[in-house]
Amino acid sequence: YLSSSYVGVGAAGEAPLHVYKAAVSQKHTPDELLRLEQKDEGVDMSAGHGVALTFYVGETGGSDHGGSIAVVREAEGDADSSSAMTFYTAGDDTAPVEVMRIDSSGNVGIGESSPDELMHLKSATDAKPVIKIEQSGNNVNGGGITFLTSSTATNDDLSGTIRFKGMNDASEETEFATIYVKHTDIADGSEDGQMKFRVRTGASFDTNFLLDGNS
Repeated sequence: YLSSSYVGVGAAGEAPLHVYKAAVSQKHTPDELLRLEQKDEGVDMSAGHGVALTFYVGETGGSDHGGSIAVVREAEGDADSSSAMTFYTAGDDTAPVEVMRIDSSGNVGIGESSPDELMHLKSATDAKPVIKIEQSGNNVNGGGITFLTSSTATNDDLSGTIRFKGMNDASEETEFATIYVKHTDIADGSEDGQMKFRVRTGASFDTNFLLDGNS
């Protein structure tokens, strides 16, 4: 379908480009409506090769590249098609830079292009990154963080750990302090727990403070 302003694929266009496909009953996977494809036709590919959608925003007298969403190769070898999805944004009159990545393992990096955990935040700015949890309603209770172990329970399971790390003078990532919670008794109706605070002294950790049901 083609009009003076709109192109419609599968239906009359209601936007400059409108792609339509009727839903299929009881289908539990998304339909492909648009494909961006790059093929190896005899070139040496490398990490970073891929395809992108680019977005331009209006500026006085024209437009500027405001951001992109791309899917790129992670590996140098042509036979390895492991891919990451990357997101780019731009400041005023600057080229877009990568701000977030979802790698082929499902790890998410914000400010980090090689995330090594499900969520990895990184910043070179002093006192950053910061996680902010805001509850904006006129309510009694604010937000929270929940640590849950939902598999088969055993005594001495740890339901959550907060680790405080830094670099030593040998450029080694080092844990300096830890807060964690232990399930000392998981029997239904008589559950007990402990919260432990420990600090590194020399080459070992000492439990400096312990909270349980009796203290």
